[in-house]
Amino acid sequence: MKKEWGEVTNRLENAGFFQDIRRAVAEKLDDLATDPKLKNGDIPLDLGEKIRKGEKVPASVVVRDAIISVGQDFRLMPDEIDIILERFLE
Repeated sequence: MKKEWGEVTNRLENAGFFQDIRRAVAEKLDDLATDPKLKNGDIPLDLGEKIRKGEKVPASVVVRDAIISVGQDFRLMPDEIDIILERFLE
């Protein structure tokens, strides 16, 4: 069953829920920035901190994929993932 637009935005407007997503994205970016396998992955160490502060970060394939992965972990719908991508990426 497809959710109406109001239901999608209401869930992401819940401050606690969105903060949980923000925290998970920041942790994922921290993990990727320090992953020895991605040493040359061009993932700045400060991206997680920027997300925590509510700042947008530069878009890259790796960062976008990390945010999508977190959205899937939270079982977000594609429309909701698009919203968090807009909120987190420059």
